[in-house]
Amino acid sequence: MLLIHLLLFATLISWRDLRTHLIPKRLTHLAIASLAPFLIDSAYTGIALALTNYLLYRSLNFFSSNAIGLGDIRLSILIGGYVAGLGGEFSDLIWCNAMSWISCFFALLFHLLRRRGLMVQRVAFAPFMFFGVIYYAVRG
Repeated sequence: MLLIHLLLFATLISWRDLRTHLIPKRLTHLAIASLAPFLIDSAYTGIALALTNYLLYRSLNFFSSNAIGLGDIRLSILIGGYVAGLGGEFSDLIWCNAMSWISCFFALLFHLLRRRGLMVQRVAFAPFMFFGVIYYAVRG
């Protein structure tokens, strides 16, 4: 059931982010609230990973002059919850984030090779964040 939850909200949030570059608060809050029953066995781990991921993305936002949007920061809480729900720990959260950033890097590299300007384009990062978690779920 957790995997179905992940795939459903990954599709909805990623589709919206790709189309409008906005991640709705209501959809993110609904995903977090409906994820809570899956975290009964790992509530403390879920809170710790969600808070850790939130602080990581909040600090990246601060040090990168707001290059990461607030929707991605809210989404980082959900990503931490998914990793905990899948039985992950801190190292798995770092692995998921690394996979997200690496996959985003290759997508940006593809845009550079096609000679499209990156300065005017915004990157929808939600699909890459979900890719990291889905990769972890399938791999693990």
